[in-house]
Amino acid sequence: MNAIDPAAPVGCYAIDNLAAGLFNGFTDDPVGLARKIVQRAAVQAWHEASRIVSEPEVYEEARSMMERLEMMERDCAAMERSEAWFAFYPKADDDEDPIWGQMRAADDIRQAAAAFRAAIAKFKDENFLGNKPSIGRARPLERAFAARFRALWREATGKPAPRSRSGPVVEFVSAAWADVGFPELPADDDTLAIYMGRLADD
Repeated sequence: MNAIDPAAPVGCYAIDNLAAGLFNGFTDDPVGLARKIVQRAAVQAWHEASRIVSEPEVYEEARSMMERLEMMERDCAAMERSEAWFAFYPKADDDEDPIWGQMRAADDIRQAAAAFRAAIAKFKDENFLGNKPSIGRARPLERAFAARFRALWREATGKPAPRSRSGPVVEFVSAAWADVGFPELPADDDTLAIYMGRLADD
């Protein structure tokens, strides 16, 4: 994604040629307002869509981590079940009795294993993964861009953006998509138009 340069000469962006027709009644600088709206919408949409697209991958990483935790939990449970001879071994007068020290260390390990297993169980209970997310055939960047544009339009003008699949606003959003450097859409791709006609304002 490329940034819209607010100081660039008027006319270097496609939205510049459409700004006056949309924003003349709301500001003395329609091109400046148009660039500001488009840049903010693009940045917000990019971050929102990036998060959505990465969710399945993040889920897989979390699932792998949960599997490792479950293995550790089982290992801890096995340690807890090991025979605790420490309680039955008579302590020698000599505090440096090596067997006593080994027994004490083994008992400390069992106690630590029990505490760790409980912590794992608590973590798993509080962080249930649920079903794996999938974006399927969704178009998160296009949807986010249309939604952010509509919200910023309302913020700038005090009025909702026209909800239509055609017309000057849809033409402007399509030009803005190209100006900020989002992936080129095929000529017959009407995803942006569909979202502009379907989404309500925030």
